[in-house]
Amino acid sequence: MPKRTRDLDGSIYDGTFTERVGEGTGKGLTTDPHPASGEPGTGLLDTQPALRRPDWLPEGLFPELDELREEHLEHLNSGAGQKVQELREAYEAEDAARAEALRLGRDLPVVTPTAERQDALGEAEAEREAAVARFRDFLDRAVARLRALEPEWREQFREKNAEANRKREEAAALLAAAERESEKVTRLELWLDRTINPRAGRYVGAPDLEPVESVEVAA
Repeated sequence: MPKRTRDLDGSIYDGTFTERVGEGTGKGLTTDPHPASGEPGTGLLDTQPALRRPDWLPEGLFPELDELREEHLEHLNSGAGQKVQELREAYEAEDAARAEALRLGRDLPVVTPTAERQDALGEAEAEREAAVARFRDFLDRAVARLRALEPEWREQFREKNAEANRKREEAAALLAAAERESEKVTRLELWLDRTINPRAGRYVGAPDLEPVESVEVAA
């Protein structure tokens, strides 16, 4: 039985990937999928497995990114190749039923003629290839769009990081003030203990208390 593999949409096909598309796939590409400048190459789908994953693009960061993510998921969930798989399974079931009828000596069931099968499979395969081609085009456009938006997004990242650092500094100042206040209370409690229950009958003077500066936090 030939080895079966899953294609982009999860459909199962006979043979390995290289057997179906050629031994040279992914090797010796004439275009760099990540060139230093210019448009991305068209080999992204073959060389970048992460682009086949539904979680390739994060959700909820930027409106433009959400739009790309939605289109990406549409391609992944398009069912490209599903028709091919369904036809093959139907024909296999017909052949199995015919073989069983022959074995049992029963009337032979009607099966789809070979020419009709080839036409149907050819049409379904053409639809699958067209869907994959559209997905390849989308990936090229998506990567180019990500590169165009990178400077703007990085600036927003810097702003968010600066805001986070400001809040971190404010929190550190509040923590330091709270620790000083706690230390002050500890010294006062010690003074009170020794005043209520003086050691050797002697009272002690009040401790030196450093003033605690108030920290104002912007609302």
